[in-house]
Amino acid sequence: MLKDAYGNGLSTTSADARDAYDLGVRRFLGAEPGVEAAFNAAIEADADFALAHIGLARELQLRAERDRVNACIARADELSAGLTSREASHIHTSKLLLTGKGADARRHVYEHVKEWPRDVLIAQMCAGVFGLIGFSGSPGRESEQLSFLSGIAPAYGDDWWLLSQLAFAQLEVGQLEQAETNIEAALDGNSDSAHSKHVKAHLFYEQLRDEEGLDYLTGQWKAYDPSASLYNHISWHVGLWSLESGRLDQMWQFRTAAECADRSCRAAVQGRTCGRGRAGGTLDEAERLCAGKISQAGARLCRYACGHRPCQGRTPRPGRRYHRARQRAGRRPDEAAGEGLPADGEPELARGGRRLCRGAARACPPRGIQRAA
Repeated sequence: MLKDAYGNGLSTTSADARDAYDLGVRRFLGAEPGVEAAFNAAIEADADFALAHIGLARELQLRAERDRVNACIARADELSAGLTSREASHIHTSKLLLTGKGADARRHVYEHVKEWPRDVLIAQMCAGVFGLIGFSGSPGRESEQLSFLSGIAPAYGDDWWLLSQLAFAQLEVGQLEQAETNIEAALDGNSDSAHSKHVKAHLFYEQLRDEEGLDYLTGQWKAYDPSASLYNHISWHVGLWSLESGRLDQMWQFRTAAECADRSCRAAVQGRTCGRGRAGGTLDEAERLCAGKISQAGARLCRYACGHRPCQGRTPRPGRRYHRARQRAGRRPDEAAGEGLPADGEPELARGGRRLCRGAARACPPRGIQRAA
């Protein structure tokens, strides 16, 4: 029996189908371009290769191509007879994810990886900030994410994907040194992975290395294929970070580039940047900033973002960074929350970052601290 790159048995007898499938999996895990083409090549080599159809469905889900996703699921179902136990469980768990049954899919992922921890497309469902744990909204999801990945890590060794996801989980709980070691190893293992570059950008941010981090991510963004699945998210990061660093002209450059990519994400990218950029301002200020630069849908998202939705006592990341920076400048977090802006001479926060963090402190002060006026 043929095996995939992670040592899992495959029902296909075509080496060409196996190789194309492995390429599709690798590209999917790294948010690299050409995922759809690779899975289609696997199907062309073996039209009865069920996992290739379900792998294609996973990529099409990211593109919001619901009809094609459903067609892939139906075809995988037709081919499910005679599959190995792992492949049957793989397809079942994938169907739960693809049909919107996230809580059920999450439970099945945990069960599946107990027996087949190296079934990477299943493990991936619960990995990263975009996964079933990260998007769950559950209290303690950051620690659960780290626990899940640490549990399967021994099965992966020095695999670049696992190290990348582990690094992100470590960042989320403040383990910056471990995260840096793992993300550098992940990039050594696959320098094309956009997800790994995204994690490294988050590391720069958490280390307060804004200029260096923005230069790094901007360079990666310019070289990144706009057809790849993470392009709009990276564009949003570049735009928001440019705003925080005072590079306002560059902030708007990403918007034009994002318009040329996947239109399904354009309004969200535009609105999130405008809203977060003026989190501490009024609705009128936000609309003046955005006038003529975003779509109607983006403007609606901007207005929503400026509504200061409550965070149930949890300070958002810009607010946490604000308080940490003030501590390093010799001020207490409660003073920072109460006073809003740091003094102009303090080096920890750029002008744009001070605006952003003032809004976060006003909207979501830590527990026990009164909301700033």
